[in-house]
Amino acid sequence: MFGFLTSIALFVGSQVNAQAYGTDSLQCMEKLSVFYEFAKAKNYEDAFEPWYWVYQNCPAAHKNTFIQGPNIVEGMIKATTDKTKKAELTQLLYNVWSDRNKYFPGQEGYVLGKLGSEMMSYEGSERFGEAFGYLQQSIELDGNSTSASVLLYFVKAAAYRFNADELTKIDIIDIYQQVDQIISINLEDEDTRNDKYYSKASEGIESMLGPFLECDDLVKVYTDKLDDLKADVGRMARAANLLEKKECTDSDIFFTLSEALYAENPSASSAYRMGTMSYTRLDYNKAIEYFKAGMDLDDNDDRKADYALRIATAYTKIDSKANARSFAMKAAGLRSGWGDPYLLIGDLYASTKGCGTNEFEVKSVFWAAIDKYEYARFIDPSVADAATQRIKNSKVHAPDKTLTFQYGKLEANTVSVGCWINEDAKVRLD
Repeated sequence: MFGFLTSIALFVGSQVNAQAYGTDSLQCMEKLSVFYEFAKAKNYEDAFEPWYWVYQNCPAAHKNTFIQGPNIVEGMIKATTDKTKKAELTQLLYNVWSDRNKYFPGQEGYVLGKLGSEMMSYEGSERFGEAFGYLQQSIELDGNSTSASVLLYFVKAAAYRFNADELTKIDIIDIYQQVDQIISINLEDEDTRNDKYYSKASEGIESMLGPFLECDDLVKVYTDKLDDLKADVGRMARAANLLEKKECTDSDIFFTLSEALYAENPSASSAYRMGTMSYTRLDYNKAIEYFKAGMDLDDNDDRKADYALRIATAYTKIDSKANARSFAMKAAGLRSGWGDPYLLIGDLYASTKGCGTNEFEVKSVFWAAIDKYEYARFIDPSVADAATQRIKNSKVHAPDKTLTFQYGKLEANTVSVGCWINEDAKVRLD
C-alpha cells in the first residue's frame, strides 16, 4: 500500500494539482489505495464504499477512479436483486462515464461509446434515443477506430428509433453503410486481433437490418432519393457499393449511380464496371466506349488484354467484324499464350457469309477459321476442347475434295480468302 500512496503523491505534480485531493488529501489517498487493491482482486462489494467516497469528494485525484469505477459499479449491479437499488446504481454507472470526460479528458470518443453502450445494454428499450446520441458522437470522434461493440449498439439504437418513427428507411440504410464501411476497413487492416469482434458485429448488424436491405427496398429508396444522393459523392458511392453487395446490379438506379460516380472520378475499374453493365443492358456502343476508356486508364497489360477482348466481343454484337478482329489481336499481343482471342477471330471468320464469287470461295472462310482454332489450341491448352469442337464443326462446312478438285486447288497448300478477312488459309482435306 505504501508504494501506491507514494505513486499517488508523485501524481499530484505530474497529472493533477494538489486541490484535486479535496479538503482531506490524506483520507483521499488512503481510500484511493483501499478501493484500488479491492478492485484489483475483483472484490467490488468492499471496493464500493471507499471508491464512492473518492468519487464524491476528490474525483480528480486519480484516473483510476474512472477506470476501476465502472467495474466496481457493475459488480454491485450484478450483486443486487433490488430493482430500486439496481436503477440507482445503473444511473451512477452512466454518471461515472460522463464525469470521466469532465475530469480526465482525452478519450472522449471512447468514453461516449462506453456510455451509450452501457445505456443500450441496461435500458436500451427505454433510453435508446439518448444512447443513440452518445454513440453517434463516439463514431464521429473515433471514425474508423470505433470499436465493434459501439457500432453494433449504434445500429440497435437506430432500429429502435426507426420502430418509434424517429428515423426513416433511408436513414437506416445510411447508418448501415456508415458502419459497414468502418467494419470493412478494420477487417481489411493488417492487424487481425479484433477481426472476430468486427465479424461478429457484422453478422449481428446484417441480422438486425436484413429487412431493410432487400433489393426492392434499396432500389425504391435510392430511386426516390436520387437527387439527394447525387449531391454527396461519398454517399452516392456507399449506395452503389451496397447495391452491388446485395446483388442489385441489374437495377436502373445502380447503373445511374455508377454512371454519375464515373463522371465524378473516372478510373479503370469503374470504366470496366460501366462497360460490363452497358454490355449486359445490350448497349454495345456504350460498352465499347467505357472499355476503351478503361484500357486507356489502366497501366497493367494483363488487364488491358481483358479490356481489349471485351471490346472485340462488343464489336461482334454490332457486326463490326474488322474492328472486332483488330481488338482481339490487341488482346493476344498484350497477353501471350492466350487462346481466347483466336477463338473469337475464328468465330468471326466462320460467321462470315457470302465471302466470294463462287461456292469454293464462300466455303474457304471455314479453313481460315480452322487456322485460328488450331493456333488457339496450340498455344493455350485450356481452350483445347473448345477449339477442337469448333474445328470439327467447321470441317463440315469447309470445301471437300470434290469441290476443291473442281476449282483446281487440290494440290495447293493455301488459298486466298478475300473480303474483309484478306488472309491465306491452309487447304485442309484430311
